[in-house]
Amino acid sequence: MKFGLGSSTEKNGIPRIESVAPAAAIPGGEVEIRGSGFATRTHLHPAVRFGEAEATLALASPQRLVARVPEGANGGVVRVITLEHESQPFPVAVGMQIADNLHPVASPAVDADGNIYVTFSGPRGQRVPVSLYKITSNFNV
Repeated sequence: MKFGLGSSTEKNGIPRIESVAPAAAIPGGEVEIRGSGFATRTHLHPAVRFGEAEATLALASPQRLVARVPEGANGGVVRVITLEHESQPFPVAVGMQIADNLHPVASPAVDADGNIYVTFSGPRGQRVPVSLYKITSNFNV
C-alpha cells in the first residue's frame, strides 16, 4: 500500500494531465481528465480551462477530474490550474455547432476533401424542396 505523495510532480504540487477521454467533445459534454497533482494542500478544487473558458467540475479527486465543456470553449487544449501551478496544455478537440433545428434521416457522409453530405426530411409530415445538402469544410451549405 502506498502512502503520501509519490512522484516529483505530486510532491511539487504541479498538476500533470496524462489523458483526456474522450479526445473530442462539444460544449455541454463531459470529459474525464486523468493525471496527478490535482489536489492542493488547501483541499480546494482545481480550475479546468478549455482554451480560456473555465469548465465546471462534476467530479474532482487527486488523480481524476470530470469537467463539463463550457460554451465558448476554444483553443484546442485543456489545462488544470491549482492555486500555485498550472499543467502543461493537453490537446483536446472541441466541436462547434454548424447547424440547428435539423431532422436528419441518416448518418452523414464525408468525402476526401472534408465536405459533409447530409440528408434532411423536415418535421414529420412536412415535405422539403431539397433533401440532400453539402456542407463544405468552410461550413458553407
